[in-house]
Amino acid sequence: ITMFEKEPRLFDQYHEGFREQVKGWPQNPVDLMAKIIGKNPKWVVADMGCGDAKLAEAVPNKVHSFDLVAVNEKVVACDIAKVPLGHGEVDAVVFSLALMGTNYGDFV
Repeated sequence: ITMFEKEPRLFDQYHEGFREQVKGWPQNPVDLMAKIIGKNPKWVVADMGCGDAKLAEAVPNKVHSFDLVAVNEKVVACDIAKVPLGHGEVDAVVFSLALMGTNYGDFV
């Protein structure tokens, strides 16, 4: 977290590299999650490590989007181990490639 706060460009570089890598995958995990979640439009969803909040854009659901840096108005910047939600406020949580932090045990 501190590293990205000190040098936000590193966050941008990481996500640019991620977008390039996904182009070579048979399926983007965000697209798969959007299909599942979109079939359940009443679900309230928390997207942990959301990047640029593509999931929130792709579904009609209420999606709380969290990441270390808020790259747009849909994203809340925070450590996903400490999101500003209470117990039972969401029906589903997405950790699409988000369990890479050093405190990943605190996320779940």
